[in-house]
Amino acid sequence: MKNGRILRIVCTVAIAVLVAAVMTVLSGFPPFSIVYEWLESNNMKVIWYGLTAGIVALCLLLYRARR
Repeated sequence: MKNGRILRIVCTVAIAVLVAAVMTVLSGFPPFSIVYEWLESNNMKVIWYGLTAGIVALCLLLYRARR
C-alpha cells in the first residue's frame, strides 16, 4: 500500500517535470519560439507560464484518470 502510493507520487512529479522541460525546449523552436518571443517582448511572459501550467495539469489529469 505504501510503496504503491510513493510510486504514484514519484510518477506524478516525474511527469510534471518532464512536461515542463519539454515546454522549455519547445520555446526555442519555431513556431513556439515565435509565440514565446512575442509574449516576452510584450511583457506577457506570464501567459507562457500559464500555458505550461495548464499543459502540465492536463497531463497529470490524464495520468490520474488512466489509473
